[in-house]
Amino acid sequence: MKSYSLLLALFFFPLLNAQQVVIDTVIVEPYKSLQNYEHFRRLVIESSDPEIEFLEGFEFEWGVEKKIIVETTKLKNALSDGTRYDHKYLTTISKHKMDSTDTFSVPLIGDLYYASALSESSTLKMIEEGKYRYFDEVVIIVPTEFRSEMRRIKDRKTNSLGLFIYVDPKTIRLIGFKR
Repeated sequence: MKSYSLLLALFFFPLLNAQQVVIDTVIVEPYKSLQNYEHFRRLVIESSDPEIEFLEGFEFEWGVEKKIIVETTKLKNALSDGTRYDHKYLTTISKHKMDSTDTFSVPLIGDLYYASALSESSTLKMIEEGKYRYFDEVVIIVPTEFRSEMRRIKDRKTNSLGLFIYVDPKTIRLIGFKR
């Protein structure tokens, strides 16, 4: 009987100690948001798992909503930053390219705390009159009627929630501000 119990223990112990893996379908919105007002990297995801922030192997495209399959592994021990799960992109089920009438909101912040107060804004850089690069990732076209407010944002005098439409995969157009 002892050997039978030992055999069962040896068989089931690895199963009890194994990492839990779940395969799930999620939707990645066609725009990004700020994460803790630090980085312009947060994917906007519709999922039952609120902890998804980064997907290993996933390539984001502005203006393209994607339905994807994700593998979520619960870590045996949480990481020092509190991370308890590892999320890995597996495959894309569908893609939906947004058109120029689809709107979305993104917080506009002229500079963040980790940038030097003496240097040009690291988050919002004017490329030319009416065009800004945001977080070195997307170009924002700013129509004439919004340029003074955008300059105030760039000069760190205010922050705002911008309302946008898609122009192309690397360009968005400001169409207003949400108050």
